[in-house]
Amino acid sequence: MGKTWGVPAVALVLVTVTACGAVGSGGGPECTAIGASTGIGVDLAPEVAAAITGGQMEVCWNGDCHTKELTLSPSTKAGPTTCTNADVCSAQAVPTGGKHGFADLPGLPAAEVKVTVGFDGGPTRTVHLIPKMLFPNGPDCGGQGPQGQLELVADGSVRVK
Repeated sequence: MGKTWGVPAVALVLVTVTACGAVGSGGGPECTAIGASTGIGVDLAPEVAAAITGGQMEVCWNGDCHTKELTLSPSTKAGPTTCTNADVCSAQAVPTGGKHGFADLPGLPAAEVKVTVGFDGGPTRTVHLIPKMLFPNGPDCGGQGPQGQLELVADGSVRVK
């Protein structure tokens, strides 16, 4: 009479065979095609946003300056969450009263840059910031470009976020 394999041996074979085709089993991290824009964003506090329709940003590094127009859009946040059952929930975007914009800056370094920003021809404000490299797929998949973030606060000053 032949020898039987038994349940533990069959389970081991199934786990081994299944793992051969498993996601991430190629030895490296799973990296998707998710990207990230390189540049500097700006958020306008609700207290100052209503009176502002647009702006301009100049960003300087390595002796070169790059000027970008800022198109501002209304800012939103997630509203109350509603759940129809244990597995399905939703939330609608609700306006905050603030605005936001983003300046695409190919070649922006992850090193200190000088940023001068002005809105609707008003006074300019200058700050220094170090854009941070973004890793939308995690640190093992490489950076997708640095970003910085500024905020125009209620008193009219600009600060690095």
